[in-house]
Amino acid sequence: SGKMPEVDYVVLTEWFDWIQNNTDVSVDLIVYLQTSPEVCYERLKRRCREEEKIIPL
Repeated sequence: SGKMPEVDYVVLTEWFDWIQNNTDVSVDLIVYLQTSPEVCYERLKRRCREEEKIIPL
């Protein structure tokens, strides 16, 4: 269906809230790397990660 089950959403939301309240998630630096979608896709294919095989360009 493409939608997350309600129970999973609740668990993830609780974890997110806990992490935000109990850890320091402040940002010291943001690095922006500019590249084309084609280059990103080629890198994705080279990594050959199972979870990335379904990502289209």
